[in-house]
Amino acid sequence: MVILQRHCVHSISYEILGPTEKTNQDCFNENDNMILDLLATKHKLLAAHRQDPNSVAKKTAFTKIRHVVQAKFRDMQHSWLSEKVDEIQTLG
Repeated sequence: MVILQRHCVHSISYEILGPTEKTNQDCFNENDNMILDLLATKHKLLAAHRQDPNSVAKKTAFTKIRHVVQAKFRDMQHSWLSEKVDEIQTLG
């Protein structure tokens, strides 16, 4: 009986409210456009490198952008974590 009620409540609320959207707080939320641009550039250079794997220039360009993307991601994560630490310390 309880299971049937629970299922009924869930199905009706899903019909009315729709699916829930999870919002995670992470360091990448504020920088979505920059991340998408960096990843698009990286994927474009990777595709060019895969089409011509013997090209040293294409491999070098891909390697450089990969390092840049990784460094930017680390910087974003570090600054976000620093802000969270400061926020937690001011609350404590």
